[in-house]
Amino acid sequence: MEESLASFFNAPEASETKEVPSSKGGTLFARYWKVKNPRALVFISHGFTEHSKYYNEIASFLNAKGLYCFGHDHIGHGKSSGNRTFINSIDEFVDDVILHINIMRKDNDYSSIPLFLLGHSMGGMIALRATLMYPDMFKGVVFVGPLIIPGPNFGRLDFRVNSRRAPIVRSFLKVLDTFNPEFIIGKIQLEKVSRDKDLREFMANDDLKWNKGAKVRTILAMVDCIEDNYNLLGSMKTPFLSLHGDKDELCNVIGSRNLMRKAFVEDKILIEFPEAVHNLFMDTSSTRLKSIQSTVEWFDKRC
Repeated sequence: MEESLASFFNAPEASETKEVPSSKGGTLFARYWKVKNPRALVFISHGFTEHSKYYNEIASFLNAKGLYCFGHDHIGHGKSSGNRTFINSIDEFVDDVILHINIMRKDNDYSSIPLFLLGHSMGGMIALRATLMYPDMFKGVVFVGPLIIPGPNFGRLDFRVNSRRAPIVRSFLKVLDTFNPEFIIGKIQLEKVSRDKDLREFMANDDLKWNKGAKVRTILAMVDCIEDNYNLLGSMKTPFLSLHGDKDELCNVIGSRNLMRKAFVEDKILIEFPEAVHNLFMDTSSTRLKSIQSTVEWFDKRC
């Protein structure tokens, strides 16, 4: 195993794990990567089908800079309760994030410490939604391959923003949803997530990761949030860094470019990674290390 992969697989586990309440009932499996006397808090929002353990490595790098990281498996993901990857509205994920943050800050008397977000893919969409809904709550956010505009391989159906097919696809999905909201469409190809064979094998054999495709109701929830977020990009006031592979076929880099162009904030940065695919934190060694370094430096300068 090459040294950089060892850094991923051997990264320290979270200092503490426990269950916290979900906003709609049920429980969320939470992870806390703790540091003493933290300079800032970073809530980590994982992507669709995965779970928070995937962020041990980036959390360890942020810990080294004095940042306290925490997060949870979204409802229906990982070790959290709920129907696997099923959601009626992305706002339910957002509500869970806000509830968890409020509980954590109150229980630890961290109300005066700067709060940041880190979100990948669907987790990036959730993070964007949270900053749009609660603009004064966060000092900044890092997006990694955020779901702002879907790519052509997000699924077999084309529901991209401004696509001529989008209304037809939405109508078709609503019909399917009427008969069976849990009907599964397509399957995310791991080759579109990572170019690293060992990491693809790890994901394929991870029992906590959902590898069966997206359910119709969940797709509709994503479509609604994509459109709502997209229409509000111009009101984005939270400083951000967006990292995006220019060959990302799941979440189109055009989404990050449009966020960069429309966001109403001066402190905004977009870094594109040539030839990189969807999950930069789990891609080739050079991409992984550069994306981690960019993330750590951005947070470090703004604490």
